[in-house]
Amino acid sequence: MLLFRSWKESLLLFLPKNYKLFLLVTLKATLQLYKDLFRYCWWFIALAMGLFIAAPVVGLIAEGLPEQASMIAVFLGVAIFVLEFIWTFLQVIFARPSTDRKGWRYLGAMFKRTFVGSAVVALLSVALFFPLLFLHPVMLNKVLFLFNGAYGLSLIALFFYMDGDHGIKGIFESVWQALLHIAYNMPFILVSVLGILLLNDAFSILFFKMMPGKWIAVLFPLLRAVKFILMPVVTAYFKQFYVKRLHDQFQLYFPKA
Repeated sequence: MLLFRSWKESLLLFLPKNYKLFLLVTLKATLQLYKDLFRYCWWFIALAMGLFIAAPVVGLIAEGLPEQASMIAVFLGVAIFVLEFIWTFLQVIFARPSTDRKGWRYLGAMFKRTFVGSAVVALLSVALFFPLLFLHPVMLNKVLFLFNGAYGLSLIALFFYMDGDHGIKGIFESVWQALLHIAYNMPFILVSVLGILLLNDAFSILFFKMMPGKWIAVLFPLLRAVKFILMPVVTAYFKQFYVKRLHDQFQLYFPKA
């Protein structure tokens, strides 16, 4: 059966020889991604760091304005969500393989052609996970832990969207292709996500143990900022896997090609 054969093939990548080569290629791609992002998106990184620095200051101000506190919290939450979507969008633009030379002109062209569609792809990915909010809280935590939620789906969908049709049809096709990609490569993705989440939790626990209790609320945005800077590592990792499996499973994603 194709599904089980695909699962077996995805797990073969974890063989020491295969995984070592995969990680070396991923490391090279990660360094190149950081180089491009800091060269062409430094302005956005500076803006993001400014927001992370301002967040605790705004939080302290909000404590003196109890009537506006909830509104300020919502505003900050939405701002960080939008910020992280744009950051993911920029990462995908520069991480994806392209025959076009990557630079300011490439960034402008991709932004013009795909930004709105990418936003819809991300919102559609979130919408598919919305029913999880109605599950029992314990089950919800397990699902989010094992699958990493809408972020993982939207990241893969954005790669498909960037490489496919940029119209309305392409939006739905990219999400469907991302679902196929996850379903047919579930073992590799599941093990990888679990590993990333364990590292994330270990880093968070270490951070909170090192920080005095009274400073946690103020320095928590610093933790978010560090994780924000590390996101391209995850993007490059799954981009390499996406490229490999796209080549191996091309007919699965594009049966009419």
